[in-house]
Amino acid sequence: MTKNDYNYATLSGCDTRGCNIYNNSSSSSPASSPAWCRDKCGDLTIPFPFGIELQVMTFTSRDCYDTKGLRAYRNTPILWLSPSYTISNTKNKFVAIGCDTYALFQGYRGEERFITGCMSLCDSLGSVEYQDSYCSGIGCCQTSIPSGLKNCTVQLSSYYNHTFIMDFNPCSYAFIVEQGQFKFNSTSFQQLNSISQIPMVINWEIGDETCDIAAQKREDFVCKADYSECVNRNTTINGSGYICQCLPGYQGNPYLPHGCQGVSGGFLVLLVGISLIYWQMQRRKFTKLKEQYFIQNGGLLLQEKLASQVGSVETTKIFTAEELEKATNNYHESRILGEGGYGIVYKGILPDSNRVVAIKKSKIGVPTQKEQFVNELIVLSQINHRNVVRLFGCCLETSVPLLVYEFIANGTLFEHIHHINGRGSSFSWELRLKIAAETAGALAYLHSSALMQIIHRDVKATNILLDDNYMAKVSDFGASRLIPLDQNQLTTLVQGTFGYLDPEYFLTNQLTEKSDVYSFGVVLMELLTSKVALSFARPEEERNLASFFVCSMDEGHLYQILDDDIANERNIGTLQNVADLAKRCVRFKGEDRPSMKEVAMELEGMRIAAKHPWGKDDICAEETEYFLGSPNSDTYLLNVRADCGPSGTSSGYDSMQNQLLVVNPTAATAQARPNCQDKCGNLTIPYPFGMGEGCYLRPEFNITCNQSAQPPSAHWMGGTNRITNFSVADGELQIMLDVATACYDDSGEETEDSSSTWLELPPPYSMSHTQNNFTTVGCDTLGIFVGERSGDGGPKKEKVKAGNSVTLCGDILGDALPDSCSGFGCSQASIPGGLRNISTFLQSLTTGNRTGIYNPWYAKYPCSYAFIVEQGNFSFNPNTTFQELNNSRQLPAVLNWAVEGESCDAAQQNPNFPCKENTKCVERTTIGGPPAYICQCSSGYLGNPYLPDSCQDIDECKDSNPCSIGTCINFSGDYSCKCPKGYKNDDKNQKSCIEHNPSNRWKIILLAVISLGVSAGLLVLLIGISWIYWGLHRRKIMKLKEKYFKENGGLLLQQQLAIQGSPMETTKIFTAEELEKATNNYHESRVLGEGGYGTVYKGVLPDNKVVAIKKSKIGVSTQKEQFVNEMIVLSQINHINVVRLLGCCLETPVPLLVYEFITNGTLFEHIHNTKGKGSPLSCNYD
Repeated sequence: MTKNDYNYATLSGCDTRGCNIYNNSSSSSPASSPAWCRDKCGDLTIPFPFGIELQVMTFTSRDCYDTKGLRAYRNTPILWLSPSYTISNTKNKFVAIGCDTYALFQGYRGEERFITGCMSLCDSLGSVEYQDSYCSGIGCCQTSIPSGLKNCTVQLSSYYNHTFIMDFNPCSYAFIVEQGQFKFNSTSFQQLNSISQIPMVINWEIGDETCDIAAQKREDFVCKADYSECVNRNTTINGSGYICQCLPGYQGNPYLPHGCQGVSGGFLVLLVGISLIYWQMQRRKFTKLKEQYFIQNGGLLLQEKLASQVGSVETTKIFTAEELEKATNNYHESRILGEGGYGIVYKGILPDSNRVVAIKKSKIGVPTQKEQFVNELIVLSQINHRNVVRLFGCCLETSVPLLVYEFIANGTLFEHIHHINGRGSSFSWELRLKIAAETAGALAYLHSSALMQIIHRDVKATNILLDDNYMAKVSDFGASRLIPLDQNQLTTLVQGTFGYLDPEYFLTNQLTEKSDVYSFGVVLMELLTSKVALSFARPEEERNLASFFVCSMDEGHLYQILDDDIANERNIGTLQNVADLAKRCVRFKGEDRPSMKEVAMELEGMRIAAKHPWGKDDICAEETEYFLGSPNSDTYLLNVRADCGPSGTSSGYDSMQNQLLVVNPTAATAQARPNCQDKCGNLTIPYPFGMGEGCYLRPEFNITCNQSAQPPSAHWMGGTNRITNFSVADGELQIMLDVATACYDDSGEETEDSSSTWLELPPPYSMSHTQNNFTTVGCDTLGIFVGERSGDGGPKKEKVKAGNSVTLCGDILGDALPDSCSGFGCSQASIPGGLRNISTFLQSLTTGNRTGIYNPWYAKYPCSYAFIVEQGNFSFNPNTTFQELNNSRQLPAVLNWAVEGESCDAAQQNPNFPCKENTKCVERTTIGGPPAYICQCSSGYLGNPYLPDSCQDIDECKDSNPCSIGTCINFSGDYSCKCPKGYKNDDKNQKSCIEHNPSNRWKIILLAVISLGVSAGLLVLLIGISWIYWGLHRRKIMKLKEKYFKENGGLLLQQQLAIQGSPMETTKIFTAEELEKATNNYHESRVLGEGGYGTVYKGVLPDNKVVAIKKSKIGVSTQKEQFVNEMIVLSQINHINVVRLLGCCLETPVPLLVYEFITNGTLFEHIHNTKGKGSPLSCNYD
């Protein structure tokens, strides 16, 4: 007979059942409670009225079966909390343990009911042992819980009554547990059998009023102590209560009169003494931690890239972690401006200047963002433009990197034109045209005028910010790329946003400036129509704005799709011109699109024409052209074109679902064997893979190319999944996987659109458990995947089951945050290693509730989805993900591959060992699989390790000197640093130089002291006289320098810089001695030119940089304002065609300015044949 227990846990007032509490976070020496209340529960002191949060012992749900498969014991824990308490969603997790376990966690949040949970399956104890401290769905699963919960129940069920696993797992367990308090391993089944309670954290607060409201009711306000403060809490869904805290410097109980007491003098001395000792011990640890964070956040990578840049980030400030914590009120939730896939943006107020800034904080635990962070810092350091968001600085001392930008108060262009976040669309056409022209000007500057060409790569309306005056500011340069002036394109993997992404870039991986032109063309269409770039809520023919816009123009329907709020007879000509320009921007071939400079000039011309009645209406009129190809086009671009006609947008856009994803760019260095085809469409096939006999290492690496597909698609022999990328170095390849779907009609019956998926992976392929996640999206949904892997290293197959479930009811899905997969609408689980044959399918948890009565979300979204997807290539948004998955039924996943059958040691004895010169063999045996390995180029080499002589030495000294001191010397596979005199190589690191201390140092010092002692008397006398003279002379020099500083406009310069609000952090203040040495004391041979304002000298700085030094004429006092004006103007300019100001000197009788040195003279000299310079300049202006 089944035994059922119901365990209750209640916290209410002084209820002694609260004795489950065993810890709290109030002060260590709490004040006594009121006399009528008990202050003890066993050995636990109960402070009045508790602390900030409670740690309680909650019951564990248990479901046990006997050997006959009958339930022997089952309990159902129920937790009811009084109004002041909520379950902490940030410090707890819901966990289920078992190999035939299905756990539900349900309750109410306010009036909203919710159900969620997860499933844990496994076939043997051996499969669990691989998952030490790792909840992957095999023996253990976990999911997040929502905020604001006051009651909940935990229920357990079993599919097979533990019949097949009775010998090692007769019971299942489920519980809510504080994070970090439970670690899963193969012994957890036995341990949980003797544990009935698990720690859980509960938040509490006073009432449901804020501090301001509660403080007005003095009789009910509970912050009684004189030196206390009220702090608002936001733990409930229906309101915000508060708690009390003692002010800094006081301790005690803030809820009792006189409860907050100052620290006494004697105790303070003791505390300070202990703190100093502790501080000294922690200082070294903290310094090492900062160094660790500096390296972890890309500090070394940043230094290396800055060393190779023409202009370094001298314009940025390095902030301390304490400064930014203070600026953001310790990153308080109220300071959050926005969240995204890469992190959170906070509003900050710098303490020294009260300047409002935006602080971008990367997400914790995402190491791939290091290069993203460094890239954004490098790119923004090259930009000085009023229409580009300004970078103020960064911080590398924290666990995640931080970037500090100027604060743009008026939101994004997307919010204004699409009515997001309460912003209306009151923009006139003149304002929209102004924003378009400013944005185009900024992009033209990035492409043509910055010191290095910059391609933004993610131009869209959400990345265009608007300040208080609605001036456009281009932002978010994390995906941008710097391109040297001698190059015009860059090969990368595709990155961008669906709807804005250049289709030519998508197909060829060739990134050019014309990719930004395409994206900007889509932004122009948004400004003209007020429609989003991509929306699955619109009819099929209108989903993609670019194709719909071009089709409408071709059919003569432009005026029907323009925003009615901006179109009128007065501006219809300008609207037509801008529409024509937008159409030219989205031509398929990049070479047919205009440049951003041309676009900016045309838009500015239209603005001028629109302001004056004599302006022409056809400034940029030009013949129109098709968007991505005609219906009769016989090219493989068919899948990415938009055919105009009754059906609207071609379904071929489904093949572009990768545009939804952000793919980390990697350089393709692999290649095929000689005389072998290395391309399938646009995909490079690297050896050991190949197409055709003799072109692959083993038959399992034979790749077939389906030329009939458009574009051609690559598959492994016998496989149907399309391969989209290879990684020879990592032993990985990327494929497109189908999405399992379950759809239901209005009566709750499953429709024909439902489908499960099956993937059969032949050796040596297996699903990567480090690069993929198993994801379920839907309401009332259980996603399951079942796979097989080799058992015990032999041919025996081991079946592995795992899964996760998601159930959402009421309105809770609407509270789900974008980019979060926390169990509401979306759930993710890790997958076990070594899986080869995988099936994915879906089930309903509550049969009969599909009609929308129980769950109204099914009336809107009747389908659920489950799939394995590469980490970082899927982000959940409750408002758009359901529609996107309904149209994109494939997502990328990563497979592992290796050369199977031998270990590295055994393979190296084989004469056909595939790892060639300058390579290393790396073991890659999968869980339960046979021995296997991959080849990699040795450290310091780059190439294909499977091809002869392919791994070539990387010349680390070629582009920059990695030796901070000394000369870089490259040799095969590595480099070394040749140290200058007085330095030697560090014994711990041969790539750094340290000061050299010879062994006989003390003998030399002793000899020197004796020698010096002989003449000590004379030296003392000489030093005394020199000291007196030096002191008098120094005072004279200081006054002289102050005089020169004033005469040369130093005070005026300081005043003007203060007004400009832009200190010359980009310039250096040189000393007079530095410039005298650089010009050989202003020798005549160094004169470059003379004029009415002074003389220009050629100088060579100590770092061998050649500069031009401008020295004003003596006695021309009117030049002071001229000098200051030149300093102010040049400090604001960073343009490739403007001479660069490097610094100045104010210590001399005449002011000095230091510029970059221009070698080829003046234009005047060339066209007038002065100084022997000819005139080779042609009339070609292309």
